[in-house]
Amino acid sequence: MYRLTQLALARKSVTLLLAAGVFIGGLLAWGQLKAELLPDIDFPVATVIAVYPGAGTTDVAEQVSAPIERTLSGIQGVNSVRSTSSPSLAVVVAEFEYGSDIEAAIADIESSLATSGLPANVEPQVSSLNINAFPVSGFPVQSNDPAIDVGTVVREEVVPARAGLPGIASVSVTGGDLERVEVVLDPVKLARNGISVQQVSQILVANEISIPSGTIVEGDTTLPVTTSHRFTTIDQIRDLVVGYQVPPTTVAPVAPPTTGSPAAPVAPVAPATPPTPIALGDLGSVDFAPDPASGTSRTNGQPSVGISVIKASDANTIDATEAVEETMAELDAELGLTTTTVFRSADFIEQSIEGLVREGALGAVMAVLVIFLFLLSVRSTIVAAISIPLSVMAALLLMLVGGVSLNIMTLGGLAVAVGRVVDDAIVVLENIFRHHRANREPIGVAVLEGTKEVSSAITSSTITTVAVFLPIAFVGGLVSQFFLTFSLTVTFALLASLICALTVVPVLAYYLVPRVKHAPGAGEPGHKDTWVQRLYTPLLLGALRFRWITLGVAGLLFVVAVGAASSIPTAFLNAGSDEVIQVSITPPPGTTSAATLERAIEAEAIIDQDPDV
Repeated sequence: MYRLTQLALARKSVTLLLAAGVFIGGLLAWGQLKAELLPDIDFPVATVIAVYPGAGTTDVAEQVSAPIERTLSGIQGVNSVRSTSSPSLAVVVAEFEYGSDIEAAIADIESSLATSGLPANVEPQVSSLNINAFPVSGFPVQSNDPAIDVGTVVREEVVPARAGLPGIASVSVTGGDLERVEVVLDPVKLARNGISVQQVSQILVANEISIPSGTIVEGDTTLPVTTSHRFTTIDQIRDLVVGYQVPPTTVAPVAPPTTGSPAAPVAPVAPATPPTPIALGDLGSVDFAPDPASGTSRTNGQPSVGISVIKASDANTIDATEAVEETMAELDAELGLTTTTVFRSADFIEQSIEGLVREGALGAVMAVLVIFLFLLSVRSTIVAAISIPLSVMAALLLMLVGGVSLNIMTLGGLAVAVGRVVDDAIVVLENIFRHHRANREPIGVAVLEGTKEVSSAITSSTITTVAVFLPIAFVGGLVSQFFLTFSLTVTFALLASLICALTVVPVLAYYLVPRVKHAPGAGEPGHKDTWVQRLYTPLLLGALRFRWITLGVAGLLFVVAVGAASSIPTAFLNAGSDEVIQVSITPPPGTTSAATLERAIEAEAIIDQDPDV
């Protein structure tokens, strides 16, 4: 490390130029780093959802869940496979080893499912769980104009405008009075015509499909042909033929047989009228009805349409939120809507960043004041203090290069590092200052010898601290996933402070440390202790004189600290300070949507009575 100091002093202008470049690069990196609430973590879990319309639980388990389980079990890195089968739906969850490339695993699953032998009309959907793929904003939409169908406007105008924004993965809508086609079959009519419910269901599914039907060759081009059918009106569903009523057959009259002659065969006669088609509307009612699956949204006691915007896992939360808000403001003015923001995840991130800047700046100011209090020199204080912003900017630049985002873990790492990065610089500066004053050395010699004398000490001290934080990233499991960015951030800042103390600080000390007269060293005539030495020396002598008492007090404090540790509350993450109350109502099984809505309205009335709401 001493060679590094020699090189920096030999090329002082280059050293200062590189330091300025790192500082500017850190400032630019601060604006380009992706801002998130939590580290970007892909949980080692893949979920396969497959819909098998009209199938019972047994059919789903045997024909859908079982083939998917066999396919997932053959994927490399799978620890366990679980499945849940229900009428028309199969959900299969595969858990992989921590550290597995989940994106590559999903690609393998999708390619393997194509040849797994699933029924022709089953299209499985494969997805993974990412902790940052969550709603970035949620807000209800209302309108004072009763002529505006808010649900239709939101689904046809607002959702397409937002879904196309960069960094937005999906937009979900709740409420808006959606309708569905509801078919209610009459059991008596079904029995009378000999038609089953499953037969009706299969015919409906068969008439709402899109299947490949071959190819057409035109010159050198082969065009795929697809046969599809979609219902466009409710009358088409009512008139859909689901069976035929065949009139009873009749037997042709024949003459009675003569005595001794064999009886002539009796031949049926074709009916006089063809079979009568049975339409779906003849077996029950086919009408529009409210769709309870769309949910119900209310804001301040009035109906609304709720919108939830989910960002992509690799997108910047703040940028995505601001893009959504800008688009919504334009649409509100254009479409005559009123939007109320009820959830904005970027707020906590922005507050965390502001808190880091505020607390970090305050900590840096306090560190600078303490340095000045001990050195009593403005120029020497500047030399030591410059390592704080320079080390932080270097850490930010390394975070950008390493793909580390700004989140509560990395922000905490930077806050921890702010109080530590100045230590190496202070040790180097104080030793340079002591050499220059006590040994009558020229400033150039004092800088070189003073740094050389402590280079091994500060290097070992910094590497020791790094050895405490860096292994956290390699403990494995979920803890490693969360604390990887924290440990990397602290490591980046500490290593940057070490390099700064061995290069930039000696160069700045060469230019800024004041040239002082010789002061007698310890033991020389005329030597005077500093006020710190006069304060500390009696304490040190007392501790050495009563060393067993000192060790006893230290041991007692250790025992008390260990006992108090068990009473400290523990939690995976801090609950935060969001002033939000969420009330969940679980009605008894079988409760209708209307009854559930009534309970929710009663809860609204109770909450509205609180004056703080």
